[in-house]
Amino acid sequence: RLDFLKAQNSSFVLLANTSATLQPGKQYPNEVLLITGLPLEPAISAHVDLGVGDPHCSAGEPCGRLRNIAISPDGDTALVTTDASDVQTPAGRDVSALILLRNVRAFAQSKDKADLRIRVFRSTDFPQLDNVSGIAFGPGGGWAVVSTAGPGVIDLTYTKERGTLVTITGLPDNPRFSQPFSVPM
Repeated sequence: RLDFLKAQNSSFVLLANTSATLQPGKQYPNEVLLITGLPLEPAISAHVDLGVGDPHCSAGEPCGRLRNIAISPDGDTALVTTDASDVQTPAGRDVSALILLRNVRAFAQSKDKADLRIRVFRSTDFPQLDNVSGIAFGPGGGWAVVSTAGPGVIDLTYTKERGTLVTITGLPDNPRFSQPFSVPM
């Protein structure tokens, strides 16, 4: 049952607008968009650059920077994943990261990026976060799980089994990342 969500503010969402390079010469801002006024009067209320930079893509390679966002059940914490290149070697591609956003409700009201508390966890420091894609919070928001296609370069023939699940406990103040649990995909 999802009755606990009834008391939460569900009138806003966060969306990842990534600087995908699928169209040559076309760059989109690499930012988080705050959409308020839901469900009847949606409006883009803020644009937030999370400071992770633009992707380093080879010519003609489809890649982007931000991948997914999930908001905790209480609406005050969010997790954002970045998109490492699917085809570049680890030495030449962007570092995967998981970004923790705090004070999301205050930000949704003020629309001021200064209200957000942003922490970035990079795969160079937490190798189990390489190529994070999916995110899901537990019902209380104190833990979450992320799926990864890592570590390393993705085999685009999709013939090699790979994939892991990493649990994050201690959210939102003291996140701790588990060792990866193999989930063959």
